[in-house]
Amino acid sequence: MRKGMVSLGLSALVLAMPMAAQAVDAQSAWNTSCARCHRDSAALVNGVQAVDEAALRAYLETFLARHRAPDPAVRAALIDWLVAQRSE
Repeated sequence: MRKGMVSLGLSALVLAMPMAAQAVDAQSAWNTSCARCHRDSAALVNGVQAVDEAALRAYLETFLARHRAPDPAVRAALIDWLVAQRSE
């Protein structure tokens, strides 16, 4: 009986893991949530005055947390994607 309960519990965890571990598609998030107002992601991120990548990431974290990206996973994916859009 105990072995069955442990198996059932582990099965529930394994089934729940893919939903929690799904990668966020940042470009899709951008297209559905941001692109209506901010058409050019590269222009947007290149317009941010930041001395280095760490400063850019910090700015985007603060800005996006209060500007329509409250979910930390979506915000992190968007930040990675936006930083990749920046021209050197």
